[in-house]
Amino acid sequence: MITQNLIDLIEKGDAQYKTWVIGATGSSRIPVPKNNYIVITDFHYSHFMDRKDELGAAVDFLESLRNNVHHLTFTSFGQRYLYTIRSSFQMNVWDGNEWASPTVPSTKYDTYQVHKTDVHVDVWRLLDFSKWSLSVSKLDDKTTEEPNPSGYGTQNNAPNQNVLRKINFDGVQQDFLPYGENQGIPLTNTWREQFYCDIDNQSFLHPPDTKKIDCNYTYPIINVGYVLINKTIDKTAR
Repeated sequence: MITQNLIDLIEKGDAQYKTWVIGATGSSRIPVPKNNYIVITDFHYSHFMDRKDELGAAVDFLESLRNNVHHLTFTSFGQRYLYTIRSSFQMNVWDGNEWASPTVPSTKYDTYQVHKTDVHVDVWRLLDFSKWSLSVSKLDDKTTEEPNPSGYGTQNNAPNQNVLRKINFDGVQQDFLPYGENQGIPLTNTWREQFYCDIDNQSFLHPPDTKKIDCNYTYPIINVGYVLINKTIDKTAR
């Protein structure tokens, strides 16, 4: 969403509204000229699910059901904006052909992301949930969670309920702890408080399989709107 301060800059000739289209790949870049900075005001995310191109049609859709949650980041010097997005799909049949299409074609996100260097945009999959290891129990007292009915409570703050305290995504590291260090759970080197996994050989996007009839629904398309501001901002690391 373009705020009034950005509109004022545009009308004074100190800024321009621009768009940038990202598609087909998991790694992209929005260039930011030197002595300028940008504010990303919105983006449209077209829902998709990637899949392995070596699988057959029947197994292919089952595999795709595991690949409908994706992570999206906008990263520049000193800034990182993370989104985790789940897409819903339906099966279609026509003239003997079967394909999947999203139930909601795209979603718009209004933002105010300030970037003073080139913006790197990454898209990747959440790791296969069949490999997750879950820890479910009462919350540690250090979380200071309210007792129910307003909250889940803690071990010594009755009444309390069991709650998911930890997910190990890959059986090795990458632990998701919603309450962070206040869990009373040993921490790995790659624990995180937000719901995302890392980019690796299990989570990167597959190249689109151009032989499939529904190839257009198997790769990302992101339309980004931003304001390019013709002013200098501190770029000491550039």
